[in-house]
Amino acid sequence: MIYLNSTQSTAAQKTVSTVFPHALRYQNMMIAGFDPIIWDPDRWKASLEAWTIRGTPVIDPLLDEGVLDQILAEDTWRGGPTWEDRTRILARTTDEPVITDDNMATEWWAFDTYPSVSWRGVRLAALLPRSQAACLEHSSVGALPRTHGRA
Repeated sequence: MIYLNSTQSTAAQKTVSTVFPHALRYQNMMIAGFDPIIWDPDRWKASLEAWTIRGTPVIDPLLDEGVLDQILAEDTWRGGPTWEDRTRILARTTDEPVITDDNMATEWWAFDTYPSVSWRGVRLAALLPRSQAACLEHSSVGALPRTHGRA
């Protein structure tokens, strides 16, 4: 079982859903594994209500009354569904690349610094969808990415 922050990256969500046969997205977090994921809201709520650190409840029943019920009732998050299963993730991310050690695509896209040169005989721009290829920088592999004025 893996639980990771996808940082709302659709490529990261597709990668997780492609690698693992079972996956769920909760907001921007991915839950995935090789065994079925059983989401039991009552068990989740009971576990959080019982959670303590050094004997002190993490969820204070007096101060935080109803907060877990609000979280469970949430059906949209930032304009999309709060929960999404693997089938829906894969359908939504059809045009996204799968992230690999060889492309690290989303690391370069964040600041439009994806190198436009070849590396080891592979033209890096060929790894991008057309929409991203139009934004390529003219930089060389090995150089630091441009930081948009930040040092």
